[in-house]
Amino acid sequence: MQRHGKTTLQQIPVLRTKVAKAADIVDTKAMIPHHTIAILTSERADLSDPRVRALADEIIEAQRNEIAEMKRYITDIEVGGDAAPGTARTTP
Repeated sequence: MQRHGKTTLQQIPVLRTKVAKAADIVDTKAMIPHHTIAILTSERADLSDPRVRALADEIIEAQRNEIAEMKRYITDIEVGGDAAPGTARTTP
């Protein structure tokens, strides 16, 4: 039978880890719509200056790559938790 009640001192580090993991996932998921809007805005922009069009195209590519990276991290965190301190970003 599972007991409900007070949290023990031994449970606090585990709970902190779970809360941090959930916050990382929620915050990362919240960034995806922002990046998606940048893609849509850049795709729909009626730009005549080739420099600005080139910049918009670079933004599209960068945002797509960053969304893919965020999705990988979300999966990694859901499965295994935080990466070790000092772990570098992984880009394709």
